[in-house]
Amino acid sequence: MRPVILVSILAVATVPAAAHADVVPGRVVAAVPGAGFEPLAVATIAAPVKVDAAGARGADPVWTPRGLLTAPLRGLGGLARSEKAGSAVFDASVGAWFASSMGQVVRVDEGDRLTVVLDGVQGTDVDVRAWSGYAVSREPDDTIVFHRFGPAGEGSRVLLGGPGFFHPRLSPDGRRVLVAESRATGGHMWVVDLADGRATDLGQGYGATWHPDGRTVVFSRIVHDSMRVWSGDLYAIDVTTRAERLLALTDGRAEVEPAVSPDGQWVAFVDALTGDLLVGRLPAQEVAP
Repeated sequence: MRPVILVSILAVATVPAAAHADVVPGRVVAAVPGAGFEPLAVATIAAPVKVDAAGARGADPVWTPRGLLTAPLRGLGGLARSEKAGSAVFDASVGAWFASSMGQVVRVDEGDRLTVVLDGVQGTDVDVRAWSGYAVSREPDDTIVFHRFGPAGEGSRVLLGGPGFFHPRLSPDGRRVLVAESRATGGHMWVVDLADGRATDLGQGYGATWHPDGRTVVFSRIVHDSMRVWSGDLYAIDVTTRAERLLALTDGRAEVEPAVSPDGQWVAFVDALTGDLLVGRLPAQEVAP
């Protein structure tokens, strides 16, 4: 297995590719950082490590417990044979990949097997918490729909509706749904509480993603002209108190597409000016206890 090179302004080091690199060649670019890896030990958002690997440029990073991927998986296993399949999403609650395929939500199993877990989902943008029996989807009629399956019982209900809503993502504890909204004046982030259905506009932000603590959302706030992103910084917001914090103020970089590692200590992001995939440690206040 060939090593992957990570380059920082401080040091150069090799990191072995993650365990499933043989299954998805060229996609797994780094193992989850270990305590003994010095370049990452000193990396911050302001002075991050650059990932130098095939597919890293212009990445849409995704973390799993095994490592960092440059993009959500497409064509994984049996999905490659599906005429209507979305990108696979990793569900940490059961350690498995799920995707939409031909109007169903399926679990992607070894041996190219697709196991149906939920019927009647036409949207291809989905997320799953199988342990709770929950799924969310953006449907073709421009609705964000919450679904229950398995031991949780069958059923679905609309959470939000409108052509601007997309990318629904369940919180790690399955209690809330994070939704992006496209607006002419700038993208917004919404959180829907599944207990009472209350939807809260968290304000302007792009590329919002859950922190593993289930109460924090990490996102980018950018300056753009509708054609190009000129600058951007990463922020964190508490979805309950709505307290917001700038994670790092940087010059000469436009930080977008944040993705937080499963242990909550690292954030991968893309510099929109160069396309570089970068990794840095989250400030201590944003690290889950």
